[in-house]
Amino acid sequence: DYPVHYIQKKFETAYRSIVDDIKKHAPRTQRCIFILDQYGWSKVPFWVINDIFDRLTDAEIILTFTPDQIIDYASGDNQKAVRLQKALDSVGLNLETRDISDILNSANHPDKWMLRVAAQELLSNTMKQQLNSKFFTRYYIRNTKTHRHLMLVHLSHHQTAHNEMMEEHWTNSNIHLNHQGYAGVSPLILGFDGKKEGEFEIFSDSFFQDREEKVVTILSDQIPIILSVHPLGLPFNVLMGMLRNEAPITESIVKK
Repeated sequence: DYPVHYIQKKFETAYRSIVDDIKKHAPRTQRCIFILDQYGWSKVPFWVINDIFDRLTDAEIILTFTPDQIIDYASGDNQKAVRLQKALDSVGLNLETRDISDILNSANHPDKWMLRVAAQELLSNTMKQQLNSKFFTRYYIRNTKTHRHLMLVHLSHHQTAHNEMMEEHWTNSNIHLNHQGYAGVSPLILGFDGKKEGEFEIFSDSFFQDREEKVVTILSDQIPIILSVHPLGLPFNVLMGMLRNEAPITESIVKK
């Protein structure tokens, strides 16, 4: 049994001493997992996450993030938008509130729900660009009462950690995927719908409904596109590195 230590401080104040303690007790491996289950999205500044990865080579972080709170504020009045912009700046999320509201107010798209999906995608891609972990794996958890989404993000520097996370979900869950028709490797997002206990599904047009077979089908189309611009071929680990943040895949799936 390991003792539990309660630290009554803000995480951005306490994390340095936690990192120092990890380096003291595991100076060689520095293996650790931070589970940052914040209420909302602004309690863990991005610079703190980046500093953890700079200090600890084998750290993993599981972060919860509520994109719908940001989207709701961005679609509100000007005062809400100003407060939101200050909050985005303070957490280090380099994104303009008007970029979100421009998507939500698009007049050419009749499907408001899909506009929210597009705004979620903008937030997710901005996070991926600004967090300096090599692997960024996202999941969406849907609240059946509020119909709002919670984003759970797994961050790491190591392909093995990323692959193990993917293996767990493929082994224990039913995964439904959506192919959005982008060039190159299409983003495939995992999600959990509380109405379907134990099932993972995509929160956009349900184009594909099977699981691993559909991922293999998509990759069979997409990987040749990638390789077409590399006539000498690519080492497997380099190909995995290119695919890692774009699809919920494991090494065994790509090898098929």
